[in-house]
Amino acid sequence: MLIQAQRGNPVEGRLLAVGLDVAKRAHVAAAATLEGAVGKELSFRADRDGFERLVEVIETRRGQSGAERVVVGLEPTGHYWVPVARYLEERGLEVAFVNAAHTKRVKELEDNSPDKNDQKDARVVADLVLRGRTLERAPCTGVFADLRELGRLRHRLVVERTGSVNRMHRILDVVFPELQRLLPGIQEETTQIVLSKAVTAGDFLRLSKRRLSRILRDASGSNL
Repeated sequence: MLIQAQRGNPVEGRLLAVGLDVAKRAHVAAAATLEGAVGKELSFRADRDGFERLVEVIETRRGQSGAERVVVGLEPTGHYWVPVARYLEERGLEVAFVNAAHTKRVKELEDNSPDKNDQKDARVVADLVLRGRTLERAPCTGVFADLRELGRLRHRLVVERTGSVNRMHRILDVVFPELQRLLPGIQEETTQIVLSKAVTAGDFLRLSKRRLSRILRDASGSNL
C-alpha cells in the first residue's frame, strides 16, 4: 500500500491513522485504516492522565488492526494541541498536521454540512491522514519548539498592542480631536509625555505657554 502525502513524502505500509479533535478541556480521538474505523471514538481529558489513556488505546488499536505504522493527525489551530502533540512525540509516536480548510471541505462532502461535531471532526482528520493530506512541518522539539512559541507570543503581543493603540485613537477622537494637528502620532514618546500632563483640550487650555513649552522641550530632549 502506498499513500502519496501532500508534503511529498510517501507513506508506505499498513497505516493506522488516529485523528484528534482538540479542545480546551477534553479531546476526541478516532482511529481508522483504509478498511474502515477501528473501535469507537475515544474522549479523553486534556491532561497527563488523558494522554496516557490515549497512548494505551492507540497501542490496543494498533494490535487490533495489525498496523505497521501509526500517524496521529490534528489541526494546529490555537494552542491547545501543543501539550498532546509534545506528549505523543515524546512517546515515539508520529504526529502530523492537517489543514483546517481541508477538514471543513471534507465534512461538507461527507454529509453536506460543515457543522462541527467532535466525533465527526476526529474521523475526518483520520481520513485526511489516510489520504496523505498532511502538511509540511518543522520539528516541534528543542529550539524549534521554543522559536515557535516565541513567534506565537510575539504575534499575540502585536495584536494586543494594535488593539490598545486603536482604543487610544477612539478615546482621543472623542475627548481631544485636535491633538493630531498639534503633536506627532500618539505612539511617539513626545506625545505620550504630553498626554501624561494634559489629556484633554481643556487641560491644554489651562496650561500656561511657559509650562507647555517646558513640557514640549523636556519631552523632545531639547536643551534650548
